[in-house]
Amino acid sequence: MIRFFPLLLLLCACTPSVPPDWPLPQWRVHGAPVVYEAATLPAHASAQIRGGICFVSWDPDRWDTLAPSVRVFIIAHEIAHCELASAPLSPHAAEYAADCRAVQWMHRAGYLSASWLATLCAAIMDWPGSATHPSGPDRVMNILECAP
Repeated sequence: MIRFFPLLLLLCACTPSVPPDWPLPQWRVHGAPVVYEAATLPAHASAQIRGGICFVSWDPDRWDTLAPSVRVFIIAHEIAHCELASAPLSPHAAEYAADCRAVQWMHRAGYLSASWLATLCAAIMDWPGSATHPSGPDRVMNILECAP
């Protein structure tokens, strides 16, 4: 069974309530609720701040292929981007920081067992790098350094 609720209570002093279209409770970032939207994306998920509100989008066609540990990581990672939006970080540094924060939240909530971490790292290992995202192997090294 996937246990999402305890993870959400630890994320960014959030106030949970269930969005109608997603089984994850609602989170608050800087006092504003996170809004979830399904969208066709070039990646699994993305986050942006619009009007002071964090919008987390995910691609349902890609989402169904992901392991639970990867889903939890991606949502936590995208919310971390909203929290870190005001930090003066390069694109790669922002990705590393969001990865770290997501892994630390997963650990505190009990979602970072050895098997979940192995599944997560195996999935990320194949992710391509770009001008805005480090390569999968570099991200895995960062995640392993951040994991308690």
